[in-house]
Amino acid sequence: MAPNRDFPHVLVMPEDEHNREMANGFLMGLPSPNRQIQVLPSAGGWKKALETVSSQGLASYPRRFLVLLVDFDRDPGRPEFAASKIPGEYRERVFVIGSLHEPKDLVVAGLGSREKIGLALAEHCQHDTNDTWSTPQLQHDTAELARLRVPIRPILFP
Repeated sequence: MAPNRDFPHVLVMPEDEHNREMANGFLMGLPSPNRQIQVLPSAGGWKKALETVSSQGLASYPRRFLVLLVDFDRDPGRPEFAASKIPGEYRERVFVIGSLHEPKDLVVAGLGSREKIGLALAEHCQHDTNDTWSTPQLQHDTAELARLRVPIRPILFP
């Protein structure tokens, strides 16, 4: 179900189906019912996810936030590159997070299925803890996560 656009809400744009599975797991960890978040269909790659920013209605809906869930493919410069591609007028409402390499590395690290990882990430967001977020595959997201938590936690965990 789509969020009510008249209230603050969050759209999640996953790069691929693996990231979409994590996002769906995250949804399972939210207080029920939370209709102010929607996971969009996968973009088909991290570059395509970045290209969708301008088409997500951020200009029309100033209370909309967008989370791009992408793989960084072990490229230490990708977070900065991604940030540089987000139009300045949307920068405060768009967040880019994801695994250092690929979501399968989180599974291999013993964190469970992608859905269970998403569920754990939601739990840690709700309780403002970093257990799963501090794993080597996600700890590069620390600054972006801190920035994201300020506006999004009240929407998802009222």
